[in-house]
Amino acid sequence: MSAANADVLRAACWAASAVTTDWAATALATIASRVLLDFSDIWFSARVPNACIYSLGEIALPAAVTSLLDLQRTVRHAGFRKQIDAALASAARRAGLSPSQLAERVVPDAGLTASRQRVIAGASATARIAIGDGQPQTEWLTPAGWAGQIPAGTDGQDVKLVKLAAKEVRNAIVSERVRLEGLLAIERSWSLAGWRRLYLEHPVTGSLASGLIWVFGTETVSVTGIPSRDGLETPAGEQDIPAASHVRLWHPARSGTADVAAWRDYLVASGRRQPFTQAFREVYLPTPAELETRTYSNRFAGHILRYQQTFALFKERGWTTNYLGRHDSGYEGRARRDFPEAGLTAIFDHYQADADSDSRTVELCSTDRVTFCRTSDRRRTPVALDEVPDLVFFETMRDVDLFVAVTSIALDPQWADRGDNPHLDYWHGSSLNELSQSAAVRRDALARLLPKLTIAPQLELTDRHLLVRGLLNTYKSISAAAASSSSRMTAISASSPPEATPRSCCPSTMIKSSASSCRKPSCSPPTTRSPTGRSCRNCPPGNARPPPRPSFRGSRVCGFSPAAGSVNFPR
Repeated sequence: MSAANADVLRAACWAASAVTTDWAATALATIASRVLLDFSDIWFSARVPNACIYSLGEIALPAAVTSLLDLQRTVRHAGFRKQIDAALASAARRAGLSPSQLAERVVPDAGLTASRQRVIAGASATARIAIGDGQPQTEWLTPAGWAGQIPAGTDGQDVKLVKLAAKEVRNAIVSERVRLEGLLAIERSWSLAGWRRLYLEHPVTGSLASGLIWVFGTETVSVTGIPSRDGLETPAGEQDIPAASHVRLWHPARSGTADVAAWRDYLVASGRRQPFTQAFREVYLPTPAELETRTYSNRFAGHILRYQQTFALFKERGWTTNYLGRHDSGYEGRARRDFPEAGLTAIFDHYQADADSDSRTVELCSTDRVTFCRTSDRRRTPVALDEVPDLVFFETMRDVDLFVAVTSIALDPQWADRGDNPHLDYWHGSSLNELSQSAAVRRDALARLLPKLTIAPQLELTDRHLLVRGLLNTYKSISAAAASSSSRMTAISASSPPEATPRSCCPSTMIKSSASSCRKPSCSPPTTRSPTGRSCRNCPPGNARPPPRPSFRGSRVCGFSPAAGSVNFPR
């Protein structure tokens, strides 16, 4: 392959649209993936993958639609994603379905049986792949039974074959998890029989759907629960599924606070792990200010974000955007997320925040308003917020809150050391702002989990902080911007290893400090610790460091700040 024969390959891909067979769909998907996911290929040409995408949409077989869905999940280029969306919409129209209905009918089973297992018999060994806890687990057949270790003498080709099969199952689970989470923004319901066939009985989808909360309703009764073998698990106990009911995915925004709290308590008490955040999902109700502005939201405006991390997070969450930089249209960014079922597009405006710097790349960006428009409207005329479906509004605000919570410069504890910085006031003020919805949910999760720890009597959760009462001092986890050198506070981030800041050597002042010198009044001037680490050279033998004792160190216990957005629990 080379750039010279790209036109020949393009013509062959166009011609393949008339071949409605699985092998043609597989070949087109292979070519498109090679070009779109490996830009180092010397024969790369945009005309080739566009032809592959168009032909896959024309073939519209389950294998072709599955390939388009895989490309939609993995491709980050905005132009190609637009072509993929158009091909999926075309295939759905010919099938008389919506894009989401088409997607749920072509979910691959990855070779799994109805029992959610796949057995691979090689020349030298037999392996079994089963889905457990949302991930594929591989076991090998030994004389003593199934074991996790590869038996001695297993041929390398057999091991490779099993690893490829496990990768296929893992990719199917990842794709299906993304699709199921996307249903939270869609008004969809299924008949009980259709739901069982498409969701509960499917080997891949069923492994995820069986851990989610669903609503089963008729004209007279409605039951919310998690599917089980005998019916439904609910906070009140086992219940039967109403006959001839319609099923929809449960969203906390559609339930009362008592019901949401009951489900959260139940999940924590039972130790159940959901495929994605559902019961603890944040809810973003329109504020009075948003109702007043009518067409836009300034809820997350005015934040300073690390742009490179923000841009990567845009791609990860399925948003398309232009890249900020020193080029035409490089000052203003407009991140977009399409909601095909609602026919709407969410737009998140952001701008360069360091345009005056000498850096060749944009390091900081500032956030602005969030608006919605009709996807088919090229003029991008804003739609009134009260016309936006509530689920679309919730999921959009949740993504934007994630962008701000993860990439804000307020999480950088060293930001104040940068000298003259125009964003220093924002860095200081961020610790005094009201908790965002995502931070409030994290605090609620901590309030339910901390009592289960063995050190629970020594922990106290306030509105904004976690207090840890140690043997010698009380520590308070805080956001980086609120750190003060004059108080006994420790700002702990998840990225800092437990030994990042050494202890002082004297037991009377055994607290975390930025220096390793002894602070005992008798040690004047302060000196460094001895090589043995047992005592200070100026301290008498009686001041030797005591044996190790239970203590709270690093981010294993108190690495949480609701405002900063990091939670770490002891292992």
